[in-house]
Amino acid sequence: MLGHNLELLCDRVLKYPDRVRNLYFTFLFFLRAVTKGVSLLRTTCGTPNYVAPEHLALVIFIHNLIALQVQHLNCRAHYDWI
Repeated sequence: MLGHNLELLCDRVLKYPDRVRNLYFTFLFFLRAVTKGVSLLRTTCGTPNYVAPEHLALVIFIHNLIALQVQHLNCRAHYDWI
């Protein structure tokens, strides 16, 4: 099972500024994709009142992802350095 390994992170990623920049760059594109796809992600397949049990975990994940994106936008409104 995977877990937190701060020593490995520091040794293989944080020592190298180009790798850290790559992480920021990747996160930027991921966040933009989520931002552009929010309206699509809010819709569900099937009827709005029923979600198939095998899709429930995915629907919960998507709603949490949208909530994080909204929090990020609210944070940007208060801090211009983000």
